[in-house]
Amino acid sequence: MKVSVAGAGYAALVNSACFAEMGNLITHFSFEPTDISGGLPFYEPGLLGMLESNAKAGRLLFTTDADVALADADILILAFSEKEKVSAADIATTIGRTITRPVVIVNRLACQIGTTEEICRIVNYEVAERGLSFEVDVVANPEFLKEGMAIEDFMRPDRIVLGVAGHNARAAMSELFKPFSRQHDRLMFMGIRDAELARYATSAMLATRVSLMNEISALAETCGADMENVRRGIGSDQRIGYAYLYPGVGYGGVGLPRDVSTLIEAGQQAGVDMVLLSAVAERNRRQGDWALKQLSRELGNLEGSKIAIWGLAFRPETDDVAASPSIVLIRQLLAAGAVVSAYD
Repeated sequence: MKVSVAGAGYAALVNSACFAEMGNLITHFSFEPTDISGGLPFYEPGLLGMLESNAKAGRLLFTTDADVALADADILILAFSEKEKVSAADIATTIGRTITRPVVIVNRLACQIGTTEEICRIVNYEVAERGLSFEVDVVANPEFLKEGMAIEDFMRPDRIVLGVAGHNARAAMSELFKPFSRQHDRLMFMGIRDAELARYATSAMLATRVSLMNEISALAETCGADMENVRRGIGSDQRIGYAYLYPGVGYGGVGLPRDVSTLIEAGQQAGVDMVLLSAVAERNRRQGDWALKQLSRELGNLEGSKIAIWGLAFRPETDDVAASPSIVLIRQLLAAGAVVSAYD
């Protein structure tokens, strides 16, 4: 299929590389030129090599020309990052004023619930204003990629969540994702807002598990229980499993903090008191002080103490330090007068 991917950041490049790897013809659009000859501005295992091989094979073209990106595309994937500061309304307006033929738009933006429908409304309004007779379908397709494991997650997904409102969009998505479902049907079709909320609810569940384990760990310390044994006892329950059951210094990164905050704000706007998620966020905030308290308890006055921090990124196999608990701890140690050596 002829697919255009719009965006300059992490998610857009992963989408372009993986869809090209599956044999699609990809046009990667960004407002600023994309040059991978000197490497990538972030670290993701295997991504640079996949981009280079597909560009060399002619399956991947980079462009800054919106007309080129939209000229022959069957599918347009919106994967702009928050750093690019591009609003969904502006994107939709540009698309509606540029396209000359029907295209299925796939919304993979981190956005408010209802944004996919708004993009659809704006695009079709602009198309109609130009006197064109076709209508555009917009699909909500949230992604569940983990930094450091993005290619593995993309190529072997647990599920592919697709919020669609029409037969044409459903058929196009079935064709696009067919190579990812050869052994098992991973496509999950649902309503557009169902798909948007599923993304945030997934993050909320993972964040809740992390905060719960940190809270149980705090209790374990006071009653003399071995938290590792507690974790094993919990995770062996088939209803629970072991993922995200490790206590520590709290969750970080872009995704979990942003998604939890988005759900809390959405609830407030709708008059729903998000009691549980507010507590999850508060436990994570307090967890930022936990490591410092442990060090202070063991070492006493930290002034002049030499502390080594092993790990700066918020998770392994990435160089992303967004909301990293390590950074929080380092700032606390420096404020306490400690001498810090950091390694990653």
